[in-house]
Amino acid sequence: MRIDPKIDYAFKCLFGSEQRKHLLIALLKAVLQIEIADVAILNPYNDKESEDDKISILDVKAKLGDGTFINVEMQVTLSANYAERSLYYWSSLYVEQLGERSEYTALARTVAIHIIDDVLFPEVPAYHVEFAICSVNDPTVRLTDRFALHTIELPKMNLQAESLSSELDGWCYFLRHAEDMDLETLPNLPAASAIRHAMEALKMMFQTERERELYKGRLKQARDALWIKNASRNEGLEEGRKQGLELGRQEGRQEGRQEGIEIALQDLIVRKLADRFGGIVASSLDRIRSIHELTRLDQLVSAAFASSSLEEFEKLL
Repeated sequence: MRIDPKIDYAFKCLFGSEQRKHLLIALLKAVLQIEIADVAILNPYNDKESEDDKISILDVKAKLGDGTFINVEMQVTLSANYAERSLYYWSSLYVEQLGERSEYTALARTVAIHIIDDVLFPEVPAYHVEFAICSVNDPTVRLTDRFALHTIELPKMNLQAESLSSELDGWCYFLRHAEDMDLETLPNLPAASAIRHAMEALKMMFQTERERELYKGRLKQARDALWIKNASRNEGLEEGRKQGLELGRQEGRQEGRQEGIEIALQDLIVRKLADRFGGIVASSLDRIRSIHELTRLDQLVSAAFASSSLEEFEKLL
C-alpha cells in the first residue's frame, strides 16, 4: 500500500511524531531558512485524533528553542474562506500563550506554515510566499515580528528532480511525488538524507489494519472535499463526473486490483448521491454494490451527477 503524505493523517504521522522529530526540524529549516537545534512538538501524533472526527484539524504544533510557536498544516483543498480561517487558527495559537504569561509583551513570535495542494495566488509565479504585517506605504516598515504566515502551493513547484535547487524544492518534490517514488531509485534531491528517512518511514507506516482504515478514511474525505469544491466552482457536470471517475480509478489503482476500481467507483456513486440527496435506500445500495462491470459503473457515476432526484437515479438501477 502506497501512502500519500499530502493526506493530513499521513502528514501528521510523518512530521508530528516524537520519534521522527528530525523530519519536522528538516522541513522547518527548509521553509524558515534558519538553524534549528531542537523542537518541542506540542500536540504529538495520536491516531485517535481522526478516528471518528471528520472535521478535526490534523496539524502539527511545535515550539522552537527561542520560544517561537509554529503551526504546520497540510491542506489538500482550499475552502472559500481560506484567509479568514488562516487568521483564526493563527490567532488561536497566539492568544493561547496568555495562559502561560499575563503580559502582552511576553507573547512570542507565532508562525503558520500552510502547505497547500492547490493554487491560492494564480497571479504569483512563486510557490512560496511569506506574509508579515507591514505598512502599505512602505513595506520595509513592519508593525511587529510576532506574525508570520507562509503559504506553499505545491502545484506551482513543477520542476524535474534534476532542476531542484533548494531543500524546500526537495521537500515539495517529495510531497508531490512520494507515491510514485522508490527507495531504490530515489533521485538525488536537495535534503536527500532527510527525504530518504521520510520515504523509509512511509514504507513502514500503517502496518495494522486499523491504521490503514484510518488513512483510507481521511483519503476519502479529502477526495470528497475535492468533488464538492469542483461542483462549487461550476466546472460543469461532465468535467465534475470525469474528475470524480478518475479519482475513483486512482483509488482503485492504489488498491492494486480490479476489485479496488469497482469499490472506488461504487463509493463515488454512493457518496455523490448522499451529498446531493441526503442518502440512499438499502435496496439501492445493495444493487450498486452488486454491480461489477466498469462500463455500467461509469454510466451510474454519470447518473449520480446528472439525476434531478434520487427516484430518477433509482429507475436506472
